[in-house]
Amino acid sequence: MPQNCFILVGLVGQNAENSLAVVASTSKRPQLVKGNMQFFPVDQQRSQALEAHAALFASLKVAGNENPSILIAFASKTTNAGQITSKLHVIELGAQPGKPGFTKKQADLFFPPDFADDFPVAMQKSNKYILIYVITKLGLLFVYDLEMATALYRNRISLDPIFLTAEASSVGGFMLSIDEGRFFLLLSMK
Repeated sequence: MPQNCFILVGLVGQNAENSLAVVASTSKRPQLVKGNMQFFPVDQQRSQALEAHAALFASLKVAGNENPSILIAFASKTTNAGQITSKLHVIELGAQPGKPGFTKKQADLFFPPDFADDFPVAMQKSNKYILIYVITKLGLLFVYDLEMATALYRNRISLDPIFLTAEASSVGGFMLSIDEGRFFLLLSMK
């Protein structure tokens, strides 16, 4: 692995049909932390590189289709011609022939000016509430509706850098750890 790189996440999709790895590399300018995702659909035996800092697999029942759609959601912060853009993408993997599918969604991740150097480090989902959580290094939490990729909430949840997250499916939330080793459980309420 090249110098100044670190692995953010490695995931295997449902039934080991898909896998991905997300690697971030640093530069002299913190707001240019580059995220690279390597996506590997096992059935196609080929990999695809995408710019992303965090990702997850999810399933969602689409109206008119008895089988759930398998989705990949990923968050990125990129620079193009000097402009920094932050996005959440939700895409269906392997649409089912002859069945209604999920329509690709995209939404902005809005970083306040004092968080210009921040970037996504983790994503979790709530199957219970059909939500996506995007967690950033500097402690911002973005909450999005999975089906529409609509922003529902944004707030700072930690003054300390986020180190690790894990799904807490029984309560519809997630756990997180900060650099000091403390753990927190975040719950979704409807």
